[in-house]
Amino acid sequence: MEITEDLVKAKVAGKYNGIILDVKFADDSQHPAFCGVFDIAEMCRKETIVYVRPATLGNRKVPYEVEFMEEGGSLIYARPNRNNDLFEEAFLKGALPEFAEYDECRRLEAEDHLPHIDFELSNKSGKKAFVFVTNVYHKFGGSAVFPMEVNFFELEMFEEMRRLRTKGCETYAFMIIPRTDCQDIKFSWKYSPLAAAKIFDEAKNGLNFIGYGCNIDKKSVTLSHLMTIQY
Repeated sequence: MEITEDLVKAKVAGKYNGIILDVKFADDSQHPAFCGVFDIAEMCRKETIVYVRPATLGNRKVPYEVEFMEEGGSLIYARPNRNNDLFEEAFLKGALPEFAEYDECRRLEAEDHLPHIDFELSNKSGKKAFVFVTNVYHKFGGSAVFPMEVNFFELEMFEEMRRLRTKGCETYAFMIIPRTDCQDIKFSWKYSPLAAAKIFDEAKNGLNFIGYGCNIDKKSVTLSHLMTIQY
């Protein structure tokens, strides 16, 4: 997936409202920038390097949006609204061998009445799989770590996936690791034992978890490799 916008390097000068950063440009001017990921905004400290672009909505009062955050010299992609684009692009290129038996990839619409699931995969024999796409941002050591929480929308997704499994469909939680400094993914009970217990239960009952790393530079982001999940 190409990054078509012109990005501007800046440093975090402060933050407020959870997802609004004050960023400082090379000319010492400061402007507010919207960060679409609370986890990334939370990781930002004063002097953290970010790359921002002009806000896509002309009437938005916050003039910039964060595209990347830099941590330890590595880039972290900060636009979860492009998750489905990344998944669909990789599927259509044949870059997801775990789904090689499926011929079609369709984004779910409102009339499908599965509002918390992103894709339906199918093949000519009638087999179907359903995919929920999400991000894992946090890391510990060399591992991306999850879960930090389970929100209401994910609880609804789990219920929708359970109903689909009773109809013989495969179900997947597809985790994108939008950073380049992790070797694997670690399932952890440390951060939220309740969330971990819920995910452990869903995995035990048939929800498949898959994680993919990314190739990232300031011009493009692509899914690149399957990552081992350590339980």
